[in-house]
Amino acid sequence: NLLRIVAAFDDTNVAIGGTNVSLAAGQVHDVRVDAPFSLVASRPVLAAQFLLGAGELEPRSEQGDPSLVALVPEEQHRPDYVFVTPTSYAGATGQSYVVITRPTGASVQLDGARLEEGWASVDEGHEVLRVEVDGGTHRIAAEENVGVLVFGLGLDTSYAYPAGLELERIVLL
Repeated sequence: NLLRIVAAFDDTNVAIGGTNVSLAAGQVHDVRVDAPFSLVASRPVLAAQFLLGAGELEPRSEQGDPSLVALVPEEQHRPDYVFVTPTSYAGATGQSYVVITRPTGASVQLDGARLEEGWASVDEGHEVLRVEVDGGTHRIAAEENVGVLVFGLGLDTSYAYPAGLELERIVLL
């Protein structure tokens, strides 16, 4: 995957995992990511994640194609989501997933079942979990606000989207 960050203002400091960069307004910074990461910026940025095509993988795979998803800032996370995954991505040729980011230890349910195992620490206050899901309608319910990305890989195809977001005004300091 490729993470692309675009700064809205000059002198924007961005920390991605253990890497720090300083960006000018409109400047773009790309970084390859292959594990959960934390992104913190001192000023507003646009962050998007590219799912690279199957041809970019070593060894080459037939699963996947380029896809782009805008990442949702933590201020716009919600406690509940309803989303749909396609049934055509099931079986040997494809699969759908949800990636959930939660405050460490927060209770999260997927379709009524509590998700307790497999969480990976991203930073001191957040954990992430990737869960395979069947095609159909799903619901995430949490005791605190969480972020949810949905993506799928098929035979030379893919999709990705945020499961939802709040539209709250973010106060810039």
